[in-house]
Amino acid sequence: MTTHSQTPIVVDPIVAEVRKARDEMAREANYDLHTLCERLRAEEREHPERLVATPAQRRAQEGER
Repeated sequence: MTTHSQTPIVVDPIVAEVRKARDEMAREANYDLHTLCERLRAEEREHPERLVATPAQRRAQEGER
C-alpha cells in the first residue's frame, strides 16, 4: 500500500509556467476579479487572432462566406 506521503511529486514545467502566469496576472490586477476580467477582455479586443473559435462560431463564420 502506498500512502500519500510516499507518492512522488511530479512537477510539470508547462503547468508550472501557466500557474506562474496566472499568479502574475492576478497580482497585477491586485487580485480583483473585475479588474482582471476587464484586462483580459481588452487583450481579446487587441488580439482577436489569438482567440480559439468554438465549433458553433466556426460554422457561423463559414455561413457568412
